[in-house]
Amino acid sequence: MGCLIMKKIFSIITVCVICIFTFTACNQSTKEFSDVELVKWGEADRILHYSLEELEKDCDIAVVGTFVGDSTQDITYQYSDDFGKEIILGVKSFNTIEVKQVLMGDINVGDTLNVSQRYGVVDDRLITMSELTPMIKGDTWIFFLYNNYDSGIYVCCGDSDGRYPLPNSVNKTLAVTKFSNLGVYDELDFKSGIYSEILEKYDI
Repeated sequence: MGCLIMKKIFSIITVCVICIFTFTACNQSTKEFSDVELVKWGEADRILHYSLEELEKDCDIAVVGTFVGDSTQDITYQYSDDFGKEIILGVKSFNTIEVKQVLMGDINVGDTLNVSQRYGVVDDRLITMSELTPMIKGDTWIFFLYNNYDSGIYVCCGDSDGRYPLPNSVNKTLAVTKFSNLGVYDELDFKSGIYSEILEKYDI
């Protein structure tokens, strides 16, 4: 069941609540990330991987793929009597990747995969529970994915453990982080050791 069998879990529980007056649901284009405030909203439970072997064991498929559309998002919210406003309970975005190369798993070149990530854009704020940068149309990455609860929606295994750049790819530069070429907000979240193993094993 992919990453459902947990080996090591960390959880940061946030007591902050993000309040908004209106609910915004829309397609996300690159320009939305040029002038937004980054709001790190805690982190979801995830497995930490320390080797490619661990990552491969927990994922269902591994591919090189390209985001083919603008992301859509789902913001879970409800009215709070305490705050007298709508409050955000959860953020999630969705996109589709087209498979360019198969590294492992029962998948073919040209197939498309629906993927999700825990972030959303609300009122010029990029609210994220993911350490990965947003899913941008045209960007190409190496993905290690698992089928989330067999729903047909794939998730990067271990969040930032499960997505890496191609050595020669040029992805969008985002103002919210100087590490957008690595696909993370903080360089410490990029597993350079696993990345080196991937490039060597799969001759990328």
